[in-house]
Amino acid sequence: MAAPHFPTFSVADMSNLGNGVFHNQPRNTYALQGSVNKVAGRHSLKSGFDIRAPRFHALQDTNPTGTFNFSRLTTQGPDPLTARGDAGFGLASFLLGTGNGGSINHTQGLSLQRLYYAFYVQDDWKITPRLTLNVGLRYDLDYAQTERFDRLTVMDLEARSPLSDQVGMELHGVLRYLGDEGGPRNQLRRTRTTSPHGLASPIS
Repeated sequence: MAAPHFPTFSVADMSNLGNGVFHNQPRNTYALQGSVNKVAGRHSLKSGFDIRAPRFHALQDTNPTGTFNFSRLTTQGPDPLTARGDAGFGLASFLLGTGNGGSINHTQGLSLQRLYYAFYVQDDWKITPRLTLNVGLRYDLDYAQTERFDRLTVMDLEARSPLSDQVGMELHGVLRYLGDEGGPRNQLRRTRTTSPHGLASPIS
């Protein structure tokens, strides 16, 4: 998808017109929190939960709408096919619309997300009018980061390499998309190292 951005015109003998760099990095966090309080005699009980889903959308394109080059070549006359160092003008080529090249790049954006869960219970126990004991228990679970559409890759050192049959050796190592073939959706995974001879050995 083309970014809503002005392209870059590179004209010989002049400064560039436009800047093709486009950054769009919105961040948002979805959160759900709740708690319950109950007073029973000398005990003040409280329990609750905290669930969050922070998201980071990263799009950094360096040339999404293109760079168009205009050199002296097409206005260097009298023969435009014969290069001359003392003829031609980049601005004239630009005004005539006779460019001599260009480029365009597009980088796929990422939608990163990590899930966080927390649950807690707490008791404020008023033992005497002058002494209160505060006790509680909290459990936090912070999952590893994932890409919402599994567009990140990871080196799977356990899988048999497709080069094994070509070189006549048992090699391991395949580049996979996260979540491919039922695999983990994050890059924090237990894998195996590969020896110089291509034989996999488990990590201790």
